[in-house]
Amino acid sequence: MKGQKILELTETEFQEFTEYRLKFLSDIYDTCIEYGANSFLDAGTLLGAIRDNKFIRWDVDMDIGMKIEDLNPSMIHVLKDKYYVKFEGTSYNHFYFLALRPKGTGRKKMYKFKNEIDVWIDIYFYYPYKDNIRLMGFATPQIKSDKIFCLPAHAIDKFKQVNFYNKNFNVPDDFEAWIESYYGKTWRTPDKNWVNTKNWIKLEGYNLNEYSSISFNSKKLF
Repeated sequence: MKGQKILELTETEFQEFTEYRLKFLSDIYDTCIEYGANSFLDAGTLLGAIRDNKFIRWDVDMDIGMKIEDLNPSMIHVLKDKYYVKFEGTSYNHFYFLALRPKGTGRKKMYKFKNEIDVWIDIYFYYPYKDNIRLMGFATPQIKSDKIFCLPAHAIDKFKQVNFYNKNFNVPDDFEAWIESYYGKTWRTPDKNWVNTKNWIKLEGYNLNEYSSISFNSKKLF
């Protein structure tokens, strides 16, 4: 497991790994901001920044969130020039998330830290829904069964900044409510054996494209 490989790194190696991840995260985050997206630290990366003021040691991948209406197709073009971009969605008009990692010599030989640890950044997209809810269209099986992960919309109406490794990043204005939706009321206690207990709701007459302001067909981007 990738998390176990990180736990086996020496302190010097872990510091090198941290510097590598921060450079990777900063570049993608800054690109999103440059193209008009109010991107923010999300999921495990947000949890580490708020609770520990550092990356969670056993959490390999990094996470960025944004509102779906902030998605700019030009941003994807730029990211594709630098990174291998994996698209996930039900259609090219409805994104779940983008997963990115540095390009290597080809798709089958991606860069790995110390030739051991694959590192990805996931960009999650949040769709507006009723009753102060944002929907994360991440898990295909849940969408197919009319259930989806929901988060408090008010938490990302505005953003505040936190200093994370001497760089300012956006985080949800009500980051406590956002993190609790992901990790439950015990999120302040580190738990490397944490089990996903996300808030799933049953959708009622939800059209995948109805609540999104994007209407472009992005198939040509991939």
